[in-house]
Amino acid sequence: MKNTATKDLDLAVAEAFDELVSYISERFGDGWVPNLPELSTALDHIYRPVPGFWGEFSCEMISLALDEACPDWSDTLSKLGRDRFDDFLVPVLQMLSWRGLDEGVAEKLLRLPVEQRPTDAGGVAEWINADAVKKLESNPNCLFAQLNLALVRRDTLVRAEGVLEYARRFAAAQ
Repeated sequence: MKNTATKDLDLAVAEAFDELVSYISERFGDGWVPNLPELSTALDHIYRPVPGFWGEFSCEMISLALDEACPDWSDTLSKLGRDRFDDFLVPVLQMLSWRGLDEGVAEKLLRLPVEQRPTDAGGVAEWINADAVKKLESNPNCLFAQLNLALVRRDTLVRAEGVLEYARRFAAAQ
């Protein structure tokens, strides 16, 4: 039997999928040429502040939503000389990965006592780096900590802003 959190997550993802289909159909229509900025806006619109949401919302679901909302989307990209996988779905997968990372870090951030939580992007970036360094001190082979350091250093303030946004959304939903 599934626990309540798992049922809530499953329901949130199912509702978000249906909403994505509707959003794409209503906003863009059959002739839409899929592009990352508009899809990103659609994903922002359907997001549910339920822990693990982006970990469950998959690239395959987005492809299925596109198939349902605008069945010719793949052909449309092909006619423009773009590959549905390399030029669209791979970047979509990367977008989902970033969202999942930011969401996961926000969940961890909210487990800190309120007085210890950073409140701005600079503080969040410092906290992420300090947490990763601490993990590496106890386990120098911790791949997750190594990746966190590498990823955050490349795009520190953007990642930190994303984390803060998810933390705000989680806090508002409670």
